[in-house]
Amino acid sequence: MWAPFWRLRPSKFCLNSGGRSKKRRLYFKRAGGGMNKSVDAKFDVFFNRCRSERWSRSKFIDAIHGSPKNPLLPEISRRRSELNDMPAQNLHSSYQAKSGGGGPKSVRSKIISLPPSYGKVLYLLASMSKAHLLVEAGSGFGVSSMYLAAAARSCGGILFSFEIAQYADIARDSVSLICPKSRVINADFNYFNSHLSADSNVDFAFIDAKHDADSILRGHKNLKGWLSSKAMIVVDDISYSESSKYAWRKLVRDEEFGFAASVNGRLGVLAY
Repeated sequence: MWAPFWRLRPSKFCLNSGGRSKKRRLYFKRAGGGMNKSVDAKFDVFFNRCRSERWSRSKFIDAIHGSPKNPLLPEISRRRSELNDMPAQNLHSSYQAKSGGGGPKSVRSKIISLPPSYGKVLYLLASMSKAHLLVEAGSGFGVSSMYLAAAARSCGGILFSFEIAQYADIARDSVSLICPKSRVINADFNYFNSHLSADSNVDFAFIDAKHDADSILRGHKNLKGWLSSKAMIVVDDISYSESSKYAWRKLVRDEEFGFAASVNGRLGVLAY
């Protein structure tokens, strides 16, 4: 959710299946038309681990550089512009506490919302995962939530997005435009399971709330036991701070996930 405009780029090393470091440049950009047409940007991908039966390097690269074909995407762009014109909203006190109380006390959508290029990546990954149950930590103003809701709708699924700040109502209005049955809940993500049935299985999770190690790792821990066999977890702003970098390094060491990669040093991706 809360993020600066600058991004750190990951190193150009890839771990092969044996765990050795293999130097390899991983810049990919699809040119021309067809299904492999690039989205808005060239993405720098760093593969930490590629031992998944579902996700190979080539499948992942094709996925994030795909050209999304969904009639709801123009509506997301229209709503994004509308949100950008809205006045600043008060941050929840817990967000301020994480910054030592010295950070901003209010935010605007155009500052904290996921940029269009990353929103499309989120949509493409969730769609290609054929996710039926999606959860999100940190709805913000509902921009990233709309991309997830579009993916949920295309797969006949549902999104449960959680936001503790007062602008959860704004996010709810955003999501209802895209997938009316999806929900934005004004509550802490750590209690997401209380809103699900006991036999639910989460196919896709997006962690994008507080960008400190405690919050990121707790969100990941709480997802354990609820993930389906095809689940993917995406973490935003893994290079936001030393704390978030530490959290991502720790998540990558979780051998339960056969696939681990990062996109532009910003999105961290784990998958079975």
